[in-house]
Amino acid sequence: MRTKKYIGILLCMLTFVIACDNESLEDTYKEYAGKGEIRYLGKCNNLLVTPGWKRIIITWENNSDPCIEKIKVKWVLNEAKDSVLVNRGTTQYDIKQLNGEELNDGNYEISVSSVDVDGKTSIPATVYGRPYTYAHEDIRAFNRIISKVYIIRNHLILSFLGWQDNMRSASLEYTKKDGSSGTLELNKELVNQHYYLLPDEIDASKPLTLYRNGELIGCQDIIDFEPYVFSTVRTFEADFKQELKRQFGFDEISSEWIDHQETLYLDWNLSSFIDLLNFPNLKKIVLGSKRYFTSPNAADDMIYGQSKVAEKDASNFALNVLKELNGLTVERYNKHFQGLDNNLIEEKGATEVPVKNMINLSNAEVSMYPADDENIPSRLENLIDGDFNTNWNPMYTTSYLIYELTLDLKEGKKINGLRFVQANYNDNEDAISMAPEMIKIYVSNDRVSWKIATYLEESIIGKTKGEINDIDFTNEIKNNSYQYVQVRINAGPFGKYFGSRVAEINLY
Repeated sequence: MRTKKYIGILLCMLTFVIACDNESLEDTYKEYAGKGEIRYLGKCNNLLVTPGWKRIIITWENNSDPCIEKIKVKWVLNEAKDSVLVNRGTTQYDIKQLNGEELNDGNYEISVSSVDVDGKTSIPATVYGRPYTYAHEDIRAFNRIISKVYIIRNHLILSFLGWQDNMRSASLEYTKKDGSSGTLELNKELVNQHYYLLPDEIDASKPLTLYRNGELIGCQDIIDFEPYVFSTVRTFEADFKQELKRQFGFDEISSEWIDHQETLYLDWNLSSFIDLLNFPNLKKIVLGSKRYFTSPNAADDMIYGQSKVAEKDASNFALNVLKELNGLTVERYNKHFQGLDNNLIEEKGATEVPVKNMINLSNAEVSMYPADDENIPSRLENLIDGDFNTNWNPMYTTSYLIYELTLDLKEGKKINGLRFVQANYNDNEDAISMAPEMIKIYVSNDRVSWKIATYLEESIIGKTKGEINDIDFTNEIKNNSYQYVQVRINAGPFGKYFGSRVAEINLY
């Protein structure tokens, strides 16, 4: 009985506590809720952004809350903001303008809210989106299909970049020679030919305009790109421009000079001959005529004895077009530039070393830095003894260095250029790896102030056994007198060592 009594008392106490607690929660709720309970409007969910062309497509899922009257879409970019109310049940909206203006590039903050009859909104659901515009990197990544245009009188030649798979259509519009309009429809098959000579003659003074459209993965719109007008200003690849500067000293190549060139000499490695199409009156190309071999098998040396062109298809196309339009002839000495169309080539055999008025160096002195080792002399005198079979041969080192060889002519002399003769390496043919491929030449009258003697600071030289290199000086240097000539040579690798050899240095 006593146990039952205690249980009853505990139940009564528990009931009292629960009653007090419920009263406290209700009082607290009323204190914050005022006259009634707070009711939150159902929010939209699952927002999805799809970028379009100068628009952002936003989709969402509506809440089933019966109090929803409208849906509010709001978008903000920096300080500018805009919004719209759409009917209940709408699940998509295209954002095309910001305050009446076309969408610019940028990352827009976009929110979607439910709105009731009193204008109260739900908690917004927010995402970010960016439209495709001309400033978008994916749009800018679309290539222009045509990399370069060349015009030889009224003939248009095109060099193609390639066809992108997401390109839909493209065309080039031009004006024909008779004044009528012309259109070249571009497609994958044509562009993959890489180069093209337009059959129509054109009016070169009128614009060449490219039109194209394409699509991007994830974008619902077909994109019409801005029309692109090609410049007819003649430009050159970097290595071809460098070669012209080496020969002629040009920093800027004038159109007048280009138009007057009928013959060009090319002797050193190039990526391509395509830039020959910049010369509208070119009638003759001479290849390898200024590389002079003394070894009977030097021309067969594919590593060092043959100048090369890397892009053979482009080079053959350029030569064939020039042959068709200008009657171009191509003369080749030795075996340089293999891979060219043999039907274009006139083989000229070996070159002859030109006879030049050499400066007498019998009274000259040669010094070297780093200084010669007294116990193992490098035979500096061999550099100017007139004998191609004797060599300057410094001792090998374990570290890379630059040799400075300075000729003191004892008095100022006018100098047109320098003849540099490679060693023969008959005793060890593998040692040719250390033969120099570039040298730097300077002149001075006080051994303090030095001037670069050539148009390029580094002069290319052939490095076959016994190869003779004639390096012309700039017109400025030729027209003045100098007492000192310095040749700087990089030590070349030979196994785990570095070293060099030179047969002769002469001046003319």
